[in-house]
Amino acid sequence: MAAICLTPLADMGSVADKKRTKSFQRRLLRLGTLCCLTSICFCVSLFQYTLPSSPETSHTAYRARAEGHLCVCACVCVCVMIMKTPGAVLLLLWWGLLVVAAESGGTQDGGATSSHPECEPDIHAVLREMSALIAEQRVQLTHTKAQLEKEIEELKRENKALAENLSAAEARLAANERRAEEQSVQSQQLKDASTEMNHTLQQITSSTQASKVAFSASFSVTENKHIGPFNTDITLIYNHLFTNIGNAYDPNTGIFTAPVRGVYQFRYHIFAGGTHGAGAYLWRNGKTMVHAYNHKAPHDINTSQGVSLLLQVGDTVNLRLGAGAWVSAYTGHFTTFSGQLLFLM
Repeated sequence: MAAICLTPLADMGSVADKKRTKSFQRRLLRLGTLCCLTSICFCVSLFQYTLPSSPETSHTAYRARAEGHLCVCACVCVCVMIMKTPGAVLLLLWWGLLVVAAESGGTQDGGATSSHPECEPDIHAVLREMSALIAEQRVQLTHTKAQLEKEIEELKRENKALAENLSAAEARLAANERRAEEQSVQSQQLKDASTEMNHTLQQITSSTQASKVAFSASFSVTENKHIGPFNTDITLIYNHLFTNIGNAYDPNTGIFTAPVRGVYQFRYHIFAGGTHGAGAYLWRNGKTMVHAYNHKAPHDINTSQGVSLLLQVGDTVNLRLGAGAWVSAYTGHFTTFSGQLLFLM
C-alpha cells in the first residue's frame, strides 16, 4: 500500500522538475535573445552616429539622433522583457526598418537638394573636356592615317623599285651565268686546241730533231797502224767521232741505225799501204750495197765510195772489211766513214 502511494508522489515530483526546467530554459532563451537584440540596436545606433547622411548635417544633430535611437532601444528592451520572444523580435525588426528608412530618406533628400546644383556645372565641364579631347584625338587619328597612307605609298614605290632592281639583277646574273658557261666552253676548246697544238709541236719538234741526222767518224789510235788483213770479213768500227747529230751512229759497234724514214747519203774513204790490197764494202741490213777496192802497189793506195739510200726506220748500215784486205789506221785519220739524212719521206 505504501508502495502504491509513493509512486504517484514520485511522478508528481518529476513533472514539477520538468516544468521548472522548461521555465528556466525559456527564461534563458529570452535573456539571450534580449542580449542579441540589444547588441544589434546598439550597433545600428552607433553606425548612424558615426556616418552622417550629408555633408551639411552637423555633428550635434547626429549626436541627438543617436541618443534618441538609444532611448528607443532601451524601451524596446523593456518591452522584450515583458513580452514573449516572438513579439519582441517583431517589434525590434519594425523599429530597425523604421530607423533605416528615415535615415535613407533624409540622406536622399539632403543629397538631392544640395549635390545636384553643384555637380551640374562640373558635368558640363567634363563633357566639354571630353568633346575637346575626342576632337583632338580625331584630328590626331586623321593626321596619323594620312601619315600612314603616305608611308604605305612610299613603301609601295620602294618595293616596286626593289622588285625592278631584283629583276634586273636576276637578268644580269643569268647573262653572267650564260657568259660564264660560254667562257667555260671556250676555255675547254682552248685547252683542247692547246693540247693538240702541243702534241703537234712535239711531233714537229720530234720530226725536226729526227730530221737532223749526220755523223762522221774515223779510227781512234795513238800511233799509225793497219787493220787487217784477216781470213774472213769483219765490221769496221770507226770509234773516233767527228760529229754524231741525232746519235744514230753507234761508235761501239760501227753500225748506223735510221731513226726516221728518209733518203740518206753515205760516203767512205779508204787509205792503206801498197803491200796488200785495200778496200771495204757498204752493208745495208746484211746486204752489200757498194764496193770500194784498190789492189796492192809499190806505193800507198786509197779508194772511196758514196751512195744515197732510202731507209726505213730501223734499217742498219755499216762498212765491212773483206778477207785479205787491209786499211790504215793513222793518227792523221786518212780513213773515214760519214753519212747524213738528206730529207724525210
